[in-house]
Amino acid sequence: MRYLIVLLFLFLSILVSGQTNLSNYWVELQDKHETTYSIFYPQAYLSPRALARRHRHHIPIDSMDLPVNEQYLAVIAAMDVRIRHTSKWLNSVTVVTTDSLAQQLKELTFVKKVERVGRYHEPTEKKENVRNVPIESYERTPGYYGYGSLQISMVNGHALHRLGYQGTDVYVGVQDGGFNKADVMPFFDSLRVHDQLLPGKDFVDGDDYIYESAAHGSSVLSIMASNLPYLYVGTAPKATYLCMKTEDVRSESITEECNWVAAIEYADSMGVDVINSSLGYTEFSEDTMNYEYDDLNGQISRASRAAEVAFSKGVFVVNSAGNSGAGSWKFVGTPADSRGVFAIGAVTPSRSRARFSSFGPTSDGRIKPNISAMGQQVAVASLKGYDISVSNGTSLSSPLIAGLVANLKQAFPHKSNEAIQLAIEQSASQANDPDNVLGYGIPDFYKAYSLLKGNNNKQLQAVEIFASRDQLEIIYLAPINDRAILSIYDWSGKVHLKRKIPAKKQFESTLLEYKLPKGVYYLSLEMEEEVRQVYFVR
Repeated sequence: MRYLIVLLFLFLSILVSGQTNLSNYWVELQDKHETTYSIFYPQAYLSPRALARRHRHHIPIDSMDLPVNEQYLAVIAAMDVRIRHTSKWLNSVTVVTTDSLAQQLKELTFVKKVERVGRYHEPTEKKENVRNVPIESYERTPGYYGYGSLQISMVNGHALHRLGYQGTDVYVGVQDGGFNKADVMPFFDSLRVHDQLLPGKDFVDGDDYIYESAAHGSSVLSIMASNLPYLYVGTAPKATYLCMKTEDVRSESITEECNWVAAIEYADSMGVDVINSSLGYTEFSEDTMNYEYDDLNGQISRASRAAEVAFSKGVFVVNSAGNSGAGSWKFVGTPADSRGVFAIGAVTPSRSRARFSSFGPTSDGRIKPNISAMGQQVAVASLKGYDISVSNGTSLSSPLIAGLVANLKQAFPHKSNEAIQLAIEQSASQANDPDNVLGYGIPDFYKAYSLLKGNNNKQLQAVEIFASRDQLEIIYLAPINDRAILSIYDWSGKVHLKRKIPAKKQFESTLLEYKLPKGVYYLSLEMEEEVRQVYFVR
């Protein structure tokens, strides 16, 4: 009996040893010859929504869109090698295998290169979340955006919402390390009720359950998607979200980049319009994998290369610049270095650079970050009921911008990525003198909207009016630099209200009490250079 126990112990030891020797490998293929797919029948590998986006932007289907050759995959699988992901854009496969089998893969005629990208980890145990807070009213703040007011007003994002753009019918992909409890958090109730939360995908464990592992993704999602008026409203509460888990929180390795590439290709095939990736890759658990500054040219990192392809396919990729500004590295990470990435730095509530925000330029001399937004003392949804937390990081400035990009995508569905990026950069505080600290500066999304609309007036004076039972709220979407005269007339021309309004900064508001009978009125705002009239019904 003792002999059998010893044999069993030895068997288990060998088995465990064999498992620990498993690694992830990136297998780059030579070509896509003799593929069964065709560029003339893209319906086989792209969704109707993805095809519609390409058609809308006049983007042709090409060989990059063709999936990896199935015959090659069959040969690899027959070698007792497990396939994790494929990348059609980079014509590669991520596999799990041993060192000895990896050497055999190198001998295949259709294999160009085999590279170890990290240690293999068994899938994490799945634990379903339970909502532990009843649906009840919450304590309200004075402002509609609640604790999110400052971060959205700093970039004049309120203006897009006031104009009716909150991301409706726009798909936003979110790549992160886990979305713990996002399926039960009250901040996302409206997403679930209105089917704005698509089934997620886990590229780490290879399943469809993403509400685990880490809360970082939940925080990121809340900045865009929260919809609890007077507590916390995000930058794109009406967008539809595809959450994808790509980060393995147990270690840092290039495998996570492979996951990132597979995820962005999946998002493209699903018809996603905007990607938020609050992630970056510079240093790994194994030092031999680390990037050097010279690698920051957008062409070395797998994620950076894939991001450039995604941008060319019509996907607007927003990525955090990185949090290394105060450390020894200092520079942006990858894929923020990509030409196809809109990299976002971080500023404080007082609009100065956050100490941790990473610098540019890229190693080939391009300006990074592209722009900056509030990334210090940012409000995020807590995992505890209706609580709000405050966090720091470019991970948070990125979704602020991604949500507002989704609003511009709603407003201008036929505008190219290049046009939208240019408008945002031209709207920013350092548009005439960009640097590698804040990029083009802090953007003004109403100004970006106006530029896309074709209004090149640099003053961009505008107002919105909202009438309630006995109050009139005038929202200044852009600065008024001189004293203006505000008047309210009825249809007969009778003046019901007339007063002087002092100079106003953008997104300040004036609240007037009035007593008007029911009827149709118009408000006239007479400024030095123009007159604006707005009609409303009492």
